[in-house]
Amino acid sequence: MCVEKQSEIFEIGTPPELSGVYIIFHRTGVYIGSTRNYQQRRKVHISTLKLGKHQCHALQEAFNDDPSIAFEFVQIVPERIFEEESSLLGFYRSKGVNVFNRGGNDAQFPTLGVSRSEDLRARIRESVRELGYKHTDEARAKIGAAAANRTVTAEHREKLRQSLTGFVHSDEFKAKISAATRGRVLSSETKAKLSAAAVAHRRANSRPVLIDGVKYLGIWDAADRLGLTKKTVETRIYSRSESFKNWNWAE
Repeated sequence: MCVEKQSEIFEIGTPPELSGVYIIFHRTGVYIGSTRNYQQRRKVHISTLKLGKHQCHALQEAFNDDPSIAFEFVQIVPERIFEEESSLLGFYRSKGVNVFNRGGNDAQFPTLGVSRSEDLRARIRESVRELGYKHTDEARAKIGAAAANRTVTAEHREKLRQSLTGFVHSDEFKAKISAATRGRVLSSETKAKLSAAAVAHRRANSRPVLIDGVKYLGIWDAADRLGLTKKTVETRIYSRSESFKNWNWAE
């Protein structure tokens, strides 16, 4: 057991650099987290708490009142750390324990469903504007790489869809988007990508068709498999000619 007397921080079973979930115990509650490098994450927690700059304000306030905390770590493979962290969040909250973490029980999307007041949103925008903060190219590359390797489950997609259902941009926001995009010139590569994405979207959301007893996923699918153009297939479906009476939209 390692004891830091200055801040009365007690450490239980310090492991090497491993991935897993951890719990920070305080007499008034718990903080739950996950990491791919526990030793480094632990150091960050301790240093920011001592400086009074921890990102979890509730934990920081509790530490300021009583700096006695303990860490407990459980090694878990990286692929399961979010799942286990979510399980711990749900468990402690179901037992009525004060959990310092803000947000819900979904560790991968902790702020999903969390609403911020308009005053807080305005203060965040103003602070970012004043600082003029911009990510470095290296940071952007890391963020892009992390996002590219992230797997979003069907359950998470459904939660995101529900959170955005019914959302409407304000007229002011629409005007800002319009002003920002006005006069922008897209490169040939970008135009090609947008065009390909639009075609893929139309294909994926196409209405099924029934031709001579064969059901196709849509007009594009029928055109590809029959060796025809999309326009030809569409024309025959709408045609009143007896020759194409078996070309119809599928129910």
